Amino acid sequence: SKNKEASSLNINIGVMSNIIIIDKYIYFIGNDGFFYEVEHTSFNSINKIIKIDTNPSENKYLTKKLVKFNNKIYFCSDNGKLFCYDSLSKEVKFINLNMENQSLIGNPIKINNEIYVVDINSVIYKIIDIDL
Repeated sequence: SKNKEASSLNINIGVMSNIIIIDKYIYFIGNDGFFYEVEHTSFNSINKIIKIDTNPSENKYLTKKLVKFNNKIYFCSDNGKLFCYDSLSKEVKFINLNMENQSLIGNPIKINNEIYVVDINSVIYKIIDIDL
């Protein structure tokens, strides 16, 4: 067999979340709470997009994951907002779900064109007609 060369990219942070791949990009949340993007075809730089987790903790990421629906990535924030990143337009949105800024837990779930999330007080939110 032929020897293959390995390449590496030092991102200088820990990766807290699961890794999502859409087209030529790798996405994850770093241990600093920022959402990152790496183009895996050139594999030469990392793009810090936006802070989406105000209190990153390893224990939280046992149940809290980035979720991909089509070309969008969703994440339940700690401040009552659903994070959405459109990988095609590179648009970032936060959908405010509760006025008390209660932490959202677990993963967003998509059923048809609706997204469901739960907050720390066991309140379930249904987001209808999502245009993200």
